Amino acid sequence: MTFLEICQSVVIEAGLSGDMVSVQNQSGDFHRVVNHVRAACQQIEGRYIDWRFLHGIHTFNTVDGIATYPVPEDLRVRQWDKNRAFLNGLQIDIYYADDTINYTKDPIAENYSARPIVGIIERNNDLRFIGVPDGEYSIEIEYYRMATILQENSDEPAVPVQFRNIIVFDALRRYANYDEAAELKQQAVEQIYGVGGNWVNPEPGSLLFQLQSDQLPNSLLHGASQGGGFVVSAE
Repeated sequence: MTFLEICQSVVIEAGLSGDMVSVQNQSGDFHRVVNHVRAACQQIEGRYIDWRFLHGIHTFNTVDGIATYPVPEDLRVRQWDKNRAFLNGLQIDIYYADDTINYTKDPIAENYSARPIVGIIERNNDLRFIGVPDGEYSIEIEYYRMATILQENSDEPAVPVQFRNIIVFDALRRYANYDEAAELKQQAVEQIYGVGGNWVNPEPGSLLFQLQSDQLPNSLLHGASQGGGFVVSAE
């Protein structure tokens, strides 16, 4: 489902008249639907840093004498996974610059030219190495992207296709709040969380439960007929 197709589904579910043929230049109820879908996508994708569908791997090579490597804008990095960083295939320690427990700046050591032994994630998400690379080394580091900002008709959420109805119903919930349509809101909420569920504890079978079961770490067995405990990792 594209941005436009999700909006069209919300229009149908809300019982609005007319056909939406574009997300651009809309007004009235259609404009509200577009905004609600965009907001629903960002909130759902932004709920957890470590959704599987937001995971990515960044690879590059160091350059002799260059210690700091800006993060490419198109990666849209929200957070680096400091436990999954490798130099020439071997794991390398990575710390955040504001991690005062594990990292204290040492100007002498940090200006030493050598095979890098530590990586530092700067406050702007750039990657800096200690020592300063004395040659070309291959770097691989995993990360999680920021939530998708839907703009064009053909844009798609990062949420896997089979779970995108959750965006439809969350947008419908938002529209029902505006329209003071209590029954419509209740129907949307039951689809998202279940009859007695909520954002924190969705009921089995609900859309949010299914998404979390499939896309959060350590949740592979959740909802299986036997075994497995559901673990929601901290933000």
